[in-house]
Amino acid sequence: MPFPDTYMAACQGGRKSMSTELLFVYGTLRRSYRLDGDKPHPMHRLLAHHARFIDDGECAGRLFNLGSYPGLVPALSPDERVKGELYQLEQSSRLLALLDEYEDYKPGAPALSEYLRVRMTVRGARLGLVPAWVYTYNRRPLTMERIHSGDFCQANVPG
Repeated sequence: MPFPDTYMAACQGGRKSMSTELLFVYGTLRRSYRLDGDKPHPMHRLLAHHARFIDDGECAGRLFNLGSYPGLVPALSPDERVKGELYQLEQSSRLLALLDEYEDYKPGAPALSEYLRVRMTVRGARLGLVPAWVYTYNRRPLTMERIHSGDFCQANVPG
């Protein structure tokens, strides 16, 4: 995976998208996620530079710990929720292409993708129900530990 500065350079220039795209993040891209307890993930810097945090939120799903990152899979019941953050994207097509690469989503080959980028309804704490892009895990988490709280950042607090 290229260093985030390479991604940043790829987003420079280009016209801003006129449409408003929202992205819901629930793992390493969250502003509250910390590496080694104190530093935000380098890819969050890319997101923060090219998107604007607009609300905390949650969506239907079950969350699994895949090691150093989580995976969201479809909910089996309405009370299964995943917590995260909503961002309004600038230069959405360019930024989404870079995030697709980071998330190992291959639009032309979904079966080979670790994640899929799908539109889901997200409930923002202040915004209410909104459509947003969400990266969902494209494998069966058969042996992975479930994060019952639905909050990857809370599950990864040391202590």
